[in-house]
Amino acid sequence: MLFSWKPDTNLKSPIYMQLADYFRAKIKMGDLKNGTKLPGRETLMDSLNVSKTTLISAFSQLQREGLLTSHPKSGYFINYNLENGRVNWNDYTRMARHKTSVYEYRHWGESDGLTNFSLSSDFHMEKYLVDAMRGASERISAGKTAPELTKYGLTSLRESIRKHLEKLGIKTKAENILISSETIQRLFYVYESLLNANSNFLYENTNIINTISNIHSIGMNMIPVKMDKHGMSAVELEKKLIKCKCCPIVHVDPTDQAPTGVVMSKRRRQEIMNIIQKYRVPLVEIDHSSNIWHDRPALNPLKSIDRNDNIIYLGSLLKCHPYDFQLSWIVADRFIIEHLSNVFIQTGVKPNFTMQLLADEMIKSGNIYKMTEDISAFIRSRKELTLALCEKHLKSRGFWIEKNCNFHFWLDFPDVNFKNIFSKRELITNVYPGYFFDKNDTSHILLCPASIQEQDIEKTIIRLRDLVNENYRG
Repeated sequence: MLFSWKPDTNLKSPIYMQLADYFRAKIKMGDLKNGTKLPGRETLMDSLNVSKTTLISAFSQLQREGLLTSHPKSGYFINYNLENGRVNWNDYTRMARHKTSVYEYRHWGESDGLTNFSLSSDFHMEKYLVDAMRGASERISAGKTAPELTKYGLTSLRESIRKHLEKLGIKTKAENILISSETIQRLFYVYESLLNANSNFLYENTNIINTISNIHSIGMNMIPVKMDKHGMSAVELEKKLIKCKCCPIVHVDPTDQAPTGVVMSKRRRQEIMNIIQKYRVPLVEIDHSSNIWHDRPALNPLKSIDRNDNIIYLGSLLKCHPYDFQLSWIVADRFIIEHLSNVFIQTGVKPNFTMQLLADEMIKSGNIYKMTEDISAFIRSRKELTLALCEKHLKSRGFWIEKNCNFHFWLDFPDVNFKNIFSKRELITNVYPGYFFDKNDTSHILLCPASIQEQDIEKTIIRLRDLVNENYRG
């Protein structure tokens, strides 16, 4: 099969594009049928009088368009049919900077509330919303809300949160508070606006941050720091900070850490604070559960002992499925608040106005604290039920630290490799393997009973028991 073609010197397009145009026309006119094998590369170069580079560039373009395929040792084949008129979206997603999560993450969406670590729908928060909605409606009808709204959030809510933070030992000003949207979304923009691909990101080695794919798409140098029963190791943190030369930042989740449930001790909090002050390194503190601590009073956040505004503190309203409060707040140095507010405006990230009104009403009325008490009782009840079920069904194979079992149940099965099991797509809704949070962890399972319908807890644990027994290596 010989081809008659010559480049047109009057055209401005490169020779390889002209050659691609020639073959594209022949394919679409039907002169080259689907499945036709083209001559070898040397034969084509001779008959077309082109270089190897020109031929390969032209054929690469046709391959991108789905008109041509190449098989090792077999050559090029025409690959044109009606389906080839469709965009190959897989190529785009594969090459994109923001990589989607591994296959197993997709079954999170089948869960009731765990997709975003909210309470399950059998915690009824409707009664707390009624008064808040009534108060918010009255403010809107009276026309008192519009002047309050700024790029930093609802002014009255910022003041309410300032007073709320005093209960946690954080003394700050309203101007140091930025109202934001949901936790995961704001995390990405906080880090994207402070870091780059050369930055060093230090975090607890087992951490839910590993499941947030858009954080990793920034491309920064992810540096895990070992944990112990007291939280992130201060000794390991300092060792790794000494080696960091470019813009390090520390990320910690000190209270009921996700996924381990570990609570950073008071002494460890001070040690971490001393280190970040010594090296003048910023720290981002995730505080999602200090307001529902139920076994004993919560330890104050690290932000409460921050005297130099080195900490960016991220707090949030707990969410209950399906009432999804996409609302959180950032407390930081005034410069950072201004910077982030501008970033959020430019990226279209802003908290829902109605949610801000509702949150403000709930805090002012004190209903938020009544709800917190009920949430604590709800989680405590789920904890007691689940511990009893774990004792009944899992004791012979698994281990757990009871004092760390609150919202998060971090279960260890040393003689089971969950990565092998889950890679076969033997997934259990509401059960999450340790390698989601640490790629080297094959023996742990995360269970969050407060996120599961009560009627499904024992069924979930029994399914886990059966899977463990089927794959036990002991």
